[in-house]
Amino acid sequence: AHSCSLMFIICCLEELPTMLLGVGHINKKWRQDMPFGITYGILRVALHSFLCFTVMTYPVPDDRLGVIRFNFGLTWFLHTHWFWGWVQQQRRIKSGFDKPTGS
Repeated sequence: AHSCSLMFIICCLEELPTMLLGVGHINKKWRQDMPFGITYGILRVALHSFLCFTVMTYPVPDDRLGVIRFNFGLTWFLHTHWFWGWVQQQRRIKSGFDKPTGS
């Protein structure tokens, strides 16, 4: 039970980008796309990739591993897809084809 609690606490770090996004939603002047994207890339893509790899290669048999592996794999695909969309949006904004929504 303790290792699941520790994993939950580590995964809570992945919510920092959500907090940054929420602050920008409260007040448009506080919106910052780059800090959101950087923390999202580091925490939700890179950290989650590491955690996903760790869970997928965990050698000790455990009845909960099937569900945990499924959830980690599914959310990894989701986070990666969303991050790719954010990168594409930033490219459009930089090229002038899209306006930042915070402006």
